[in-house]
Amino acid sequence: YDFNHIIPDILTYKEIIDEYCQMMDPIKSQSLQNQVNILNSRIILLEQNKIKLSQEKDKIQQDNTSLIQALNSLPIKKQQLEISNLEQDLINKKLQTKQLSKKFGIKMNDFMPKITIINPSSAKARIQNQLSYKLGQAMIVNSKSFLGYIRMPFVLSYIKDKHKQEQKNYQEKIKKDPSLKLPPLESYPDYQEALKEKECFTYKLGEALIRANNNWYGGGVYQTVV
Repeated sequence: YDFNHIIPDILTYKEIIDEYCQMMDPIKSQSLQNQVNILNSRIILLEQNKIKLSQEKDKIQQDNTSLIQALNSLPIKKQQLEISNLEQDLINKKLQTKQLSKKFGIKMNDFMPKITIINPSSAKARIQNQLSYKLGQAMIVNSKSFLGYIRMPFVLSYIKDKHKQEQKNYQEKIKKDPSLKLPPLESYPDYQEALKEKECFTYKLGEALIRANNNWYGGGVYQTVV
């Protein structure tokens, strides 16, 4: 018997399979390409988001730095404003003093005491630059005439404000450069002699005025040791 008719034609099947594969390969290739394109799109999107987040981070850091600088500058601005206001107040009082002196026909030097300049090498000069001594000196000078008595409250207020401004300026200087801070009075060669200035009538008179003012006004005039 001949059974060849029931055996499949291998070549025919091979051709059918090859044809099918040729048809399917483009489909598979297209599907893979689509997946690759989707992945590439996602990668690009992630990179863009990364850049955006980095920019936002930089902006937050800049804002934080600006905020810290602004907060740190507030005390300085406040001090500068206080000094500016005090300087303006001193200018106004100086103008009023000139007007009074012109009105009464007396020069300012006739009733304004000489302000002692701090001498870093002298304890005596530093004590004479303390508010007690300067106020006492002004009271003695102005008590010598009737017009001096009239001007005295204004003169004392002027000296107090000027002294306060000097102290603020001094504190600002030593804050920027601590080496400018004056040494303790005890370290000066003339310290023992300088202590006598605190016992003199001028110093005691100014001290009494400060105590009386503090008791009456609750600390309107204060003593600052330089």
